[in-house]
Amino acid sequence: GVAGQDTRFVFARPTTPALVRQVELLATAQWPGGAALTPSPDFARHSLAGLHGSDVLLLFAESYGACTLDDPAQAQALAPAREQLARQIQASGRGVVSARLVSPTFGGSSWLAHAAVLAGVDTRDPGDYVRLLASQRPSLVQHFKRQGWHAVNWMPGLQKPWLEGRFWDFDRYGDADSIGYQGLAWGHWRIPDQAALALLHAQELAAPLQRRGPRFVVMATLASHMPFVPLPPLQPDLAHAADAHAYTQQQLEAAQRVPGTTRHDSGTQAYLDSLRYTFEWLGGYLDKEAPDQLVTVLLGDHQPWAVVSGSDASWEVPVHVISSDAALLDRLVARGFVRGLVPPAGSQPRQMHELTSVLIDVFDAPVAPAAE
Repeated sequence: GVAGQDTRFVFARPTTPALVRQVELLATAQWPGGAALTPSPDFARHSLAGLHGSDVLLLFAESYGACTLDDPAQAQALAPAREQLARQIQASGRGVVSARLVSPTFGGSSWLAHAAVLAGVDTRDPGDYVRLLASQRPSLVQHFKRQGWHAVNWMPGLQKPWLEGRFWDFDRYGDADSIGYQGLAWGHWRIPDQAALALLHAQELAAPLQRRGPRFVVMATLASHMPFVPLPPLQPDLAHAADAHAYTQQQLEAAQRVPGTTRHDSGTQAYLDSLRYTFEWLGGYLDKEAPDQLVTVLLGDHQPWAVVSGSDASWEVPVHVISSDAALLDRLVARGFVRGLVPPAGSQPRQMHELTSVLIDVFDAPVAPAAE
């Protein structure tokens, strides 16, 4: 969203105008000389054997931008939280590799980033997003489903029907009303991220892998969404975070007194606090409750709006892949990822939609030589 524009419904814009535009665009898409989508990744020629049946969590961190790496004050403010997350990853028997991506969007329109990764198609032109939804293009969702994964869309920010969801064809759609949150409504978004994760874990990931089969989960966080307040308190453990009485009215009232983005305040402090919270609940989960074989792909959807990221900010975002499978991480390093949580500036970052081809490649098994 741009300053002054209502961004409260970035996950669920009214769909009627979009559907009308789809009909218009369908005509241009099928007309000679009409704009064409970029080619899809070659999903059909890849297996997921390199995952060895692991769960995969594709976690979009709202507004997690490269400004948190490139702005010296922001990098310094977040350094202790990043270092703690790195320690928790290591303590859990996992490693992490990172890179930079160029998001198709800036400051809002998160759905363009989600679609870029799920379909592996360039969505920098919003018209291409609508063309994609009107197409028969394959996606990561189909790719995982075809090979035995149960595909779950966990979007606690969705508060109204999401007609575009039909295109992706997940096995389960979890929105604000259906994930089972019974606690206090936490600001406009209602559901604290840690509580959303706790409910996801309990319903989809807690049972032993052998009993339930692997999950492919796509989730988006909410706390770091502008105006970055009210920020929920971190709960000491995951089970408590899902409890209906985990959050109190006093905590909510105290959080509502903290300034976020106002006419006089960029909200940068609140933004950094919200990302610190994200690192804390994710690190605690990986250290204590997450399935051993979980592969987590954590990436920003876009930079925060310019009052926080800077008027000359790039469109870059970090991506981190966290896994206990050292060979999988090695395959990513061979494709330009670096070890740790701090991808350096200056490397030639990929466009966000190009990540998809890298992932399906490293999730595939290295080809063994044929027997004589």
